[in-house]
Amino acid sequence: MENFKSIELFAGAGGLALGLHESGFTPQLLVEIDKYASDTLRLNMPDWNVLNTDIRAIDLNTLDISQDIDLISGGAPCQSFSYAGLRGGLEDTRGTLFYDFARFIDFFKPKVFLFENVKGLITHEGGHTINTIISTFENLGYTVRWELLKAIHYEVAQKRERIIMIGVRKDIHDVNGDFTYPKPQNKILTLRDALVDVPESIGASYPETKKKSARLSTTWWLLA
Repeated sequence: MENFKSIELFAGAGGLALGLHESGFTPQLLVEIDKYASDTLRLNMPDWNVLNTDIRAIDLNTLDISQDIDLISGGAPCQSFSYAGLRGGLEDTRGTLFYDFARFIDFFKPKVFLFENVKGLITHEGGHTINTIISTFENLGYTVRWELLKAIHYEVAQKRERIIMIGVRKDIHDVNGDFTYPKPQNKILTLRDALVDVPESIGASYPETKKKSARLSTTWWLLA
């Protein structure tokens, strides 16, 4: 397996970074503002370079990263952007956390980026937000595609929908051509498939008042 170099932004506790790591990526840096998520990352992956800080405070020139970066990944929260201009440059996104995701792209110029976000981004501000994001990436020199993918179609027992946006640096895309997303799987996994070899649990104990409330709710649903 090849050893690609990556940077993970808005890393959380490392779910995305772990999947990428198992696919051949070695993170050179992971940025996460939440202390407990950062501590979880460090505990599980002690060799990883985790930076627990506000991404907006990072001076990119001070980062000790000498390797060429193959991939930058993450999912920045996307607040409303300014309607002024629609130039698609970084200035259109200033004041949002997406600006800092794009700032890393502009500085490191990775071969590829992976930007993930919630389904609501498609219709947010009447499509203005996602169009500004795409335009910004294109102006930074990337060919951009996105799809709305459902986790349950990819052997994950969870009904989670996410926009997965992929950008390939144009000099690489022009040589290698377009790329495709993985095809949905026919098999749909359930919790029974996922929870294998889980120790038996006695479950949670509820007070009598809560039990009564649950019984009443169940009865109402049956009669409705």
